[in-house]
Amino acid sequence: MENLIGMFGFILYRLSDLFMLILLVWIVLGWLLAFGVVSWRTPLVSSVMGFCDALIGPLLKPIRKIIPSIGGLDISPIFLVIGVVALQNYVFAPMMVMGRGY
Repeated sequence: MENLIGMFGFILYRLSDLFMLILLVWIVLGWLLAFGVVSWRTPLVSSVMGFCDALIGPLLKPIRKIIPSIGGLDISPIFLVIGVVALQNYVFAPMMVMGRGY
């Protein structure tokens, strides 16, 4: 049973790493769009941004209700990153350690 918990913790940890990568791509692409480096008309940009928005948007919506933009700067992704890192360190990592039987 402990090995199963450890394996589940490992899978959740790696999925959260993948989510962090998608969040980073979303943030960088948002900056590139804001500064006019890339265009929405590019099919790759629009499809990648649509995919990222579909995953990240529902998680950012409740954070944006609580924390407003500061001078037009959306800081809600910072709190999402803090939440994901907290989950990794305080939930998923202990699950992996529990699976090792320490």
